[in-house]
Amino acid sequence: MSRSDTMKNALAQGFADAVAELSLHNGDPGTTGANDLAPGIPHAAVTWSNPPDAGVIVSDPVSFTVTSGTVVTHIGAWDGSGNFMDSIANNLTFSEDTAYAVAASYSQEN
Repeated sequence: MSRSDTMKNALAQGFADAVAELSLHNGDPGTTGANDLAPGIPHAAVTWSNPPDAGVIVSDPVSFTVTSGTVVTHIGAWDGSGNFMDSIANNLTFSEDTAYAVAASYSQEN
C-alpha cells in the first residue's frame, strides 16, 4: 500500500520540525549523541527553506569549520531542546583545515 503525497509530506515536515541542529561525531553516537565533537566543533542550526515535495525535504547547507586530522564518522541530528534524535554514518578524515558543508534530508517512501 502506498501513502499519498499529502501523508508523505506531512511525515517529512514532521522530521524537519523536529530537527533543529546538526553535529559531527568521531565515533558511533548510539542513541545518546556520544562521541560529539562539540564544543570544539559546535552544533550548527538547520534551516528548512523549502517545503517537502513528494515526501522529500532537504535543508539549506549547514557549515562546520573542521581542522586538519579531524575524523568524522557520523552526523547527528538534535531537536531544539538539545535532545539527540538520530545519526547517519559519514566516514571522513580531513587532510586540511576546511569548511565542511552538509545538508540534512528526509525521504518518506511508500
